[in-house]
Amino acid sequence: MGYECKLYIVDTYGDSECPLLDMKTKTKTYAREITSYDLSKMGDHYHDLLNKAPKTKSYIYAKDGDTETLKDPYGDELREFTLAELIPVLEKEQAENHYRRLPPIIAMLKEFERLNKGEWGGHLRVLHYGH
Repeated sequence: MGYECKLYIVDTYGDSECPLLDMKTKTKTYAREITSYDLSKMGDHYHDLLNKAPKTKSYIYAKDGDTETLKDPYGDELREFTLAELIPVLEKEQAENHYRRLPPIIAMLKEFERLNKGEWGGHLRVLHYGH
């Protein structure tokens, strides 16, 4: 198992979709946190996916609620997954390691994946945050 990690399930949107932002910039993508889940320490399958995952371009707000960040407290850039990429990896991890934190997050991610195909419009992503 590796270092501590938390997953943020987020709704991503661009400047043009947020009426409160300056419409002239239209350069940033933001991630509204829907929920977060502490996985604690994860195994090899997860870390293989993490190493391949692209760095996110979606800002989240740090713990103070004001600071835009693309990095975790270690200075590592946040990595972004789709629900479809992450679910099979966590299922494989669970099948091999029977980790107690995985069944709830797998069930939750499957429900978010179902919702993402409809009312969320495909904007849901999962961000990896080391802590």
